Amino acid sequence: MSFCMAATLAPAASPNLCGDENVVEIVFGQDTKNTEHSPHRSPTFIPISGYVDTVLNMVFLNFSSPCGTVEASFCNLSSGDSFDVTVNGSGSVMIPAILSAGSWRVTFSLSTGAEYIGEFEI
Repeated sequence: MSFCMAATLAPAASPNLCGDENVVEIVFGQDTKNTEHSPHRSPTFIPISGYVDTVLNMVFLNFSSPCGTVEASFCNLSSGDSFDVTVNGSGSVMIPAILSAGSWRVTFSLSTGAEYIGEFEI
């Protein structure tokens, strides 16, 4: 079994950092609608990284700092399929998920009110 965990802020990052066509990285960014931006601020620290394993039908998440209760809303932008889960945002988390092909967006809502967006393509 291969294991790859990568955090990235760059939307242009490779969708497959592990070299395994069954492992798809989730590219994260902070939801900008609720944050003020200053040209003098450093990039936002994103406490979540993760990937999808299409063979195991699992989403693997890693929280680099405790985030409390986290609500994750998955939506296939191509087909409209969606589902919501609530997880404990601490350490590593596995979410069983049979995901259809297409472009996926996942919104992570933290108990602090912060939101992060992740996107991936299957």
